[in-house]
Amino acid sequence: MAETIKIAVCDDEKNIRSYLVSLIKKQGGECGITEYASADAYLSDGKEHDIIFLDIEMGGSGAGLDGMGLARHIRGMEAQKQPIIIFVTGYEKYVYDAFDVGAFQYLVKPVDEAFHVPCFVGGGFQGEKIKIGGVNIKVKGDVFHVTVMLQQGETGEDK
Repeated sequence: MAETIKIAVCDDEKNIRSYLVSLIKKQGGECGITEYASADAYLSDGKEHDIIFLDIEMGGSGAGLDGMGLARHIRGMEAQKQPIIIFVTGYEKYVYDAFDVGAFQYLVKPVDEAFHVPCFVGGGFQGEKIKIGGVNIKVKGDVFHVTVMLQQGETGEDK
């Protein structure tokens, strides 16, 4: 039985969340998707995810975190599993901040329908290991094992 990839879509705009969910489903991978309208909603849910699509400028209440604040909070947690962070934002100005939290991708809205998440590579990669920056993806059957290396001082490049 294939392992389901757990995906969170966190954006304060419902239409953007719905659009991203539809694009993710078109990728054809086995996944479970949970939508969140704020950083607070994501944190209060307490679920672990493999991937989080995260808007940067979101309104918030309670903790008052925006998307970048949520990403920093996630990276500061001592969780056994750290999600791959893919920022989806209308602002290019935060791209360098994304490196500070080990973001895997930075997509600028509007997101093109042709976007591709390497976790859904499928097909001809069976039994292979794929390394993209600090992310290792091992494909075995229909299961993708994703490991994100976030060690200080490492670049993720092969020597």
